[in-house]
Amino acid sequence: MNIVILGGRLGADPEIRFSQGADPKAMVTFSLATSERYKDKDQQWKEKTEWHRVVDKVDARAKMLKEHLSKGSRFEFRGKLTHRKYEENGQTKFITEVEVQEILDMQYKSNAKPQGDTSQAGDIPPQGGANDEGGSYGPGAFAQG
Repeated sequence: MNIVILGGRLGADPEIRFSQGADPKAMVTFSLATSERYKDKDQQWKEKTEWHRVVDKVDARAKMLKEHLSKGSRFEFRGKLTHRKYEENGQTKFITEVEVQEILDMQYKSNAKPQGDTSQAGDIPPQGGANDEGGSYGPGAFAQG
């Protein structure tokens, strides 16, 4: 079983690329920071941050993420680990990514719903506290693929 659930904040604006061919498809990538707090041996609180490379290969969802997420946005999702390799300057490079399968929650740049969002008012209420900019939608709002 290959299931990953992550929640964190974007380290940079998402980057979008398009496949080659007659019907190009969008793919978006971004870095996601996850943090955890723990007490060290002296009982002092410490914070550890891990960085993850995230990719979404579902065309419509990738375009929506590019449009509505930015550096610092909160993003939670369910996905799977993927590994790939490529050649650069005669050396083989390896990359581990987490591929988005379902968006669980996300914070938008603005309160506007993304195009194609068919939820009715009250179905998935905007969340967010006084410190949040924009809005967010809860579990399953953008499940695709």
